[in-house]
Amino acid sequence: MKTYLLHYHDKCESPAELLLYNAIVEEIGITPSVQLPWKCCNRKTYRLDFAYPAIIAPFLFNIEVDGVIYHNCRIQKDKWRDEALKMDNVIVIRITGKFIYKDPNAAAREVIEKMQSFNNRLKKEYIDENEGIS
Repeated sequence: MKTYLLHYHDKCESPAELLLYNAIVEEIGITPSVQLPWKCCNRKTYRLDFAYPAIIAPFLFNIEVDGVIYHNCRIQKDKWRDEALKMDNVIVIRITGKFIYKDPNAAAREVIEKMQSFNNRLKKEYIDENEGIS
């Protein structure tokens, strides 16, 4: 697959991750941290598939690629994980492998739109909070 993709990262763990990585980097030109270890407030360390900093610190985006086979028990574990990460200011964006395989560029655009939307909300909240400060 390495020879067919313009952007490639050895730490991607699945073909879906590789396709999404390639499409996101192609779209915005910024490479994420891949498989980033994250020590969470619940004392567990999670690996973030792709991590991008948000526009305002300390927020961080975590883009998670959910495999084609996605069982109910996995969904509950992921909810707990996502809640713990949220407490650490990590915004989790999930995208399915099925969607990525169907159209990697559309999947990348959806992820980017979600990051932009959250960044816009952060900017607005930050401006509203600091409007009265001189």
